[in-house]
Amino acid sequence: MNTVLSIVLFILFLFIVSNKKIPNSMLFMVMAPLMVLTGMMEASSVWELFSNTGIWLVMIIGVFAHLMDISGFDEVIGNTFYKMTQPIKGKYRDLGIYAIIFIITALCSTLMSNVSVALAMVPAIYGISKKTGISRSKMVLFIIYAATLGGASTLIGTDTNIFANSALEEAGIQPFAMFDFAWVGVPTAILSGIYMVICNRWCKSYDDVVEDSPDKKDFSEEEKRVRARQRKGVSIAFLVFVLGLVLNSFSIVKVIFPYFNAYIIGFLMLSGLWMLKFFDWKTLEKGFKVDYLFTTVGLLAVAKMISNSSIGDLITNVLGNTLSGNTNPYFIQTVFFVMTVIVTQFMNNMTACGVIAPIAIALAHSMGADPRAFVMAIAIGAGCGYLTPFASGTNQRMSVFSECTLVDYMRFGWPLIVINYACSILILPRVFPFF
Repeated sequence: MNTVLSIVLFILFLFIVSNKKIPNSMLFMVMAPLMVLTGMMEASSVWELFSNTGIWLVMIIGVFAHLMDISGFDEVIGNTFYKMTQPIKGKYRDLGIYAIIFIITALCSTLMSNVSVALAMVPAIYGISKKTGISRSKMVLFIIYAATLGGASTLIGTDTNIFANSALEEAGIQPFAMFDFAWVGVPTAILSGIYMVICNRWCKSYDDVVEDSPDKKDFSEEEKRVRARQRKGVSIAFLVFVLGLVLNSFSIVKVIFPYFNAYIIGFLMLSGLWMLKFFDWKTLEKGFKVDYLFTTVGLLAVAKMISNSSIGDLITNVLGNTLSGNTNPYFIQTVFFVMTVIVTQFMNNMTACGVIAPIAIALAHSMGADPRAFVMAIAIGAGCGYLTPFASGTNQRMSVFSECTLVDYMRFGWPLIVINYACSILILPRVFPFF
């Protein structure tokens, strides 16, 4: 019954996020009461989601983006990207901008949390959109995918890789080294980047170009001085916040400072901007978007509902029946990859990895095979959250800045899964032989 209710509620969820007539901010207001009334989640568990630090990171980024818009700092960012692509003429300019966005985001994500990198790029997106006229939603999707691909290239680039590594350690198997994931991650990122840039028209452009507000025209000399001061203040505050995001990516910092969190730094910086009179409170308040809050909490609630259901047992049974009696390691790797990709579209990717990795390790032991190729294939599959806006933490937090629908994710994301599979099936058995 638990599984059936989860599936029914999930179908309703898909209808809401796919229907552009229903605001995504209604997601929480519709789903949360139904989850509690059907017993799928406790009311206390639903309210606890509001304390999730990722939600407040989204809110802080939204405020910074608003302040940069008010002060004109996003224009500086947009002009910088525009100048970087100035030698590229005509229709190829957009390709150059997409390529730069992809490279910067992917490289940063190899050593930092991909969620943090993606969020830190939001103000840049607003500035680029304002300067070039490129759809903001389209660039958000580019950043989501670039951050995911970059993070998959190193052990610490994504929590999924760390979780897969932990599964090996718990089983007493030699874990992966820092750059073992790069064997597949780097070729995958390069090929995927080429596809995304060249085939960017497959990704729908929305009429959501960021424009200057009417009240930002024809400033007096005094207003120009005020805005220049505001730009300095918000740029320093945002850089300190980004530094906090960087430090938050390293576990050693959390060991030394157990209570350290990047969102605390963000709130301190915003408070400082108010106390030093860079911005008044009404300006700061306008940056806190309620729709961002309810959309993100709604996505988190559905992900938690699926993770808490008995779907994990169903997955185990399906895998057992599919692999029963088959000893072809390439077929087994393919099944694990495909199943993980399917599961991770609807379930937290770490949960997907946690459900399937132990099955792969046990099966490999029964065959006398090295399970590392299987486990890495599962980690890669768990990172392939390209088909839905709720498949990963990065998708959930960034989707509030985009108008892209479920269909947009599926249409532009499926070739990335094909590229991931091709690279994993061709490379992994050579780097980590089955026998």
